[in-house]
Amino acid sequence: MPERVRHESTDVRVGRVLGAAAGIALAVVLALAIAWGMSAIVHADRNGANSAAPVRVDGPVLQTAAGAELDAFRAEKRERLESYGWADRRAGRAHIPIERAMELEAKDGR
Repeated sequence: MPERVRHESTDVRVGRVLGAAAGIALAVVLALAIAWGMSAIVHADRNGANSAAPVRVDGPVLQTAAGAELDAFRAEKRERLESYGWADRRAGRAHIPIERAMELEAKDGR
């Protein structure tokens, strides 16, 4: 005698399926909101919203205007390379413009 074919005695529980779908939809919306908020913060920092002063974190000072700081550093070094002045006045050491120093070196043949 062949075995009897059996089937589920209950239908799908629609409430549980809809609840799971609602939970997944809520999780997606929450993830998108968090991502949007973080993106807004990053873009605000890139656009210079917080570039008024260096930001101090428990550690090193972070650069907020690296381009301007680099330009100032280069200008300071260029000024030193192109001017006369004291390197150490007590020791009697001075610095001269680099072009003049190269001329003197070329004449001396050192």
